[in-house]
Order: sequence, then structure tokens, then C-alpha cells
Amino acid sequence: MLGHGVLLGWLLAIAAPLNMGTVVPASKRVVETGYNYVLECRTHEPSASVRHVAQWLIDEMRAELKKVDYVLASVERVRRGAPG
Repeated sequence: MLGHGVLLGWLLAIAAPLNMGTVVPASKRVVETGYNYVLECRTHEPSASVRHVAQWLIDEMRAELKKVDYVLASVERVRRGAPG
């Protein structure tokens, strides 16, 4: 791109480009929806491999979101449904 465009998405989906600086916030406000991600296992006792992969996913998401907090430090966070 030539520096023009808009990227919309859930924060986790756009965290990497924000962290790399390839995109910047287009607004001084971010809407927080309160939605989250859920990892669900089909068995009551997941295998060690499944637990390992699940923990890796959780750790990666937390790290990416922690980095993006720095990028969005100056952005006002608005809760979905809240006045403003």
C-alpha cells in the first residue's frame, strides 16, 4: 500500500501489525467489546501435548497483547455500550 487504508479487526488479530508499526491507530478511541477467546478440549483430561499447545497459545496471546498495550497507551478505551 501507499500509506492509505484502514485495517479493522479484533485487537488480537491486528496486534502484530500495530506492534511492528506497519499500521497506526486511526482514532484516539478504541472500543472494548468485552468479548474473549475460549480454548475448549473435547476430553476431560487433555494430553500433555494438548496442554502444551494450549499454554503456548495463551502465552503468545498474552505477550502480543502486552506489547500492544504500549502502542495504545495514548488511546482512549471505550467500553461497548457505554456512553461517549
